Amino acid sequence: MIKSYVISIPERTDRLESLRQEFDWEYEVVDGVDGHTLDYTSLIKRGKISKHFYSPSYGICTKGVYGAAFAHYNAWKTFLETEEEECLIFEDDVRFTPNKLTFEHFLNQRHKLTLPYKIIFFGRCAPYVNGKPIEGTDFIEPEYGSGHFGAQCYLLTRRSAQELIDNFFPIRYAVDVYLDEILHTRVSVKESLVRGLGHINQQQYLDYRNTACTKPDSDTHENYFLGWESETMSKRRVQTAFKQISVDFDLVDSIDEVVNQEIQNQTPEERQFIRFTLKEIHSVTRDTK
Repeated sequence: MIKSYVISIPERTDRLESLRQEFDWEYEVVDGVDGHTLDYTSLIKRGKISKHFYSPSYGICTKGVYGAAFAHYNAWKTFLETEEEECLIFEDDVRFTPNKLTFEHFLNQRHKLTLPYKIIFFGRCAPYVNGKPIEGTDFIEPEYGSGHFGAQCYLLTRRSAQELIDNFFPIRYAVDVYLDEILHTRVSVKESLVRGLGHINQQQYLDYRNTACTKPDSDTHENYFLGWESETMSKRRVQTAFKQISVDFDLVDSIDEVVNQEIQNQTPEERQFIRFTLKEIHSVTRDTK
């Protein structure tokens, strides 16, 4: 089996226990990063985080987004410490979907690909991904942002991992958006084989948040719009025109702090900047001048 990594915060043993029910092969755990523990003032000063964050359509910037970005970065570095040519990277809340074409089928089919792929997505946030079929395989060349992005499961080549690391700082995108921004030769399944728990079942997600809200989380559960699968939210989500927000003013703890704010009233056609109330690091602008 191809070398596999699972990103998980050490404290979240509950997630790894649940994950063992999904996996039947070996994997290495890479420590996740709790975005609430990061020193954002220092990270901006050191050039690790850009003072401006770019987000498709919404303009949402949360601490969970940065935790996820650093966690995936750690996974790429861990991979490059080996001599492997490819690896699989999973987030620890993944669930396999009942797709008639198995995960192993697609792993085998990658050997039929003639284009020099940089990344293969085995699942996105949405059930289906739009793109151009790749002749002789069941893969597609996905459109930018199709499937509402998502970094819960992907195959990465050694060269691509290095490219991601070389362009990583300062962080200015969520990690799933960053993958699409940097790696232009992308391959994907058409029907997601692997999805995040919150993207599969809304009630499961709401139940899960009773735990997720009280324990550290390295992925983007705290950057989540309840009801995004509705027709209106879905249409807004697929709009990929970027909005720029200011990290030093607009960083918030979680999506729960902004769901009732003006962003709900924005339309896809509106391209003004969306600003949110700074919750904790109001001194960043003054400190970084």
